[in-house]
Amino acid sequence: MSEYRNNVDDQISLIRNELTSSDINERYSRDRTLKSYIHNISKKINDYLSHQEQLKSNEQYNISWALGILSFVAICLLTNSSQSEPDFNWIRENQLSLKIWGVALAAIYIGASLERSTFIKCLWGFSTVKIIVSISFSGVVVYSTGKASGAINSIFGVDATAFPVTYTFTTAIIVFHIIAPFLFFISLGAILHVFNAIQWIRSKWKGETYELPPYHSFVFPILACVLMFNGWSWSSNELGEESLPGKVYMMAHSLDFNSNHECSKLKKGIPVVFLGPAQNDILVDAYKVKEMDFGTFFNARIDVPEQFYRIKCTYPEYDK
Repeated sequence: MSEYRNNVDDQISLIRNELTSSDINERYSRDRTLKSYIHNISKKINDYLSHQEQLKSNEQYNISWALGILSFVAICLLTNSSQSEPDFNWIRENQLSLKIWGVALAAIYIGASLERSTFIKCLWGFSTVKIIVSISFSGVVVYSTGKASGAINSIFGVDATAFPVTYTFTTAIIVFHIIAPFLFFISLGAILHVFNAIQWIRSKWKGETYELPPYHSFVFPILACVLMFNGWSWSSNELGEESLPGKVYMMAHSLDFNSNHECSKLKKGIPVVFLGPAQNDILVDAYKVKEMDFGTFFNARIDVPEQFYRIKCTYPEYDK
């Protein structure tokens, strides 16, 4: 019995020596041992994990650079659009467009940065969150559609489907007006970035700092403030409820009313909208409005006409 136990111990000792031996050259011999196979498998696993970690690091690095370029372009556009006396006429003529594009790029930057955060990723991984967000947004769109229909009907006295382009843009304006107050939740992310920036400044003051300053921690709060301020300002003034009727009329006059018609009872050049499936009735806009560009539409306020005329459209008879 003692001899058998000694043999077992000897075998275990040989296996342990085989697995712990440092003779790596056995991996390249024809008669490979169990040790060399295990070492080869371990090496391949480590190489694969290291490669995957490097790919992930490169992806995050590229995304960070892309967002950095996007934020830089947004800041340049916003800076040029806020100048009181630009040096170039082109900038002076397109300041509103530059501002809107700057705010749009800032919104993309803020949204992408929030989507990268661990908190948002964890929440968005649950199906319950996706369902609730989808239902909420659908409810906002349905509500906005009904409110846009009522706004158009209160001005023109006809079904809103007669103004398809105006109907679509009015719905979008109301959706923006509802969502705008929720932009202030961005301030929570901005506060976290501010803390990170303050921590870097304190570390810099003590001589213990990062290799590079946290660029996004300085830029995110700035663009967040710009986005929140413009969202609040536009939803309260330019795109507010008080100015909505004027915006609806300007959009309808420019996009849905058409002065190219053959109704014999009307003079040439008077804009009309055809009503109903038979297109026999028309709604006439007899009021003259100056030509409008996007800047005029966004900033100007206009009085809505009190009456529009609904008449039958009779076509002239042509001799054969």
